[in-house]
Amino acid sequence: MTSARFGRLAGFAILASLASAGVQAQTLSGTSGASASSQLDISGVAPSGCVISTPNTGATSNASLSAGPGAAEVTVLQLVDPNSAVPLPANITLQFPVICNGAHVLTITARDGALVLQQSAPPPGPGFRNSLVYQIQADWVGQSVSASSADAPLQINSANAATGDLNVNIQIPGGGEPLEAGTYTDQLIVNLHPAS
Repeated sequence: MTSARFGRLAGFAILASLASAGVQAQTLSGTSGASASSQLDISGVAPSGCVISTPNTGATSNASLSAGPGAAEVTVLQLVDPNSAVPLPANITLQFPVICNGAHVLTITARDGALVLQQSAPPPGPGFRNSLVYQIQADWVGQSVSASSADAPLQINSANAATGDLNVNIQIPGGGEPLEAGTYTDQLIVNLHPAS
């Protein structure tokens, strides 16, 4: 048995077997037109799997992307108005090259459900907040789903194999109550796996 990897999540194996009678050379003396035959069965298995690659950047506004293998970081260039601490709008579309060779499921989860102030701090003072809910939209295999980060996960089910760009849009709203000072973060987990 020989095996080789297909992307990061799928494998391929090929198996060849000879018929139980074996393969043998035959010499029949004194017989004209004699022949011999043997059967060779070849079979292979392509296990189901999905590969998602480092994203490219689509449309952006007040945001940037730095990406490496297996991870990417979106930075909001100016989270708040410096004079009022009121959030400024930001928008970025990420284009993930994807291949799934069978039925599969896409889920996108927001770890904290919002951009959350990371420093240990008391509850926000009157008129301030320390978290910011944002919008997520995913477009894949002709389907589009969207939800607020607080309502994630988003899910798309596909009954077929597919390849192409998975588009994920992150939209941070402007306005509302000002934010307390500090670093705000969240983590989006984009997961593609074969349907069970």
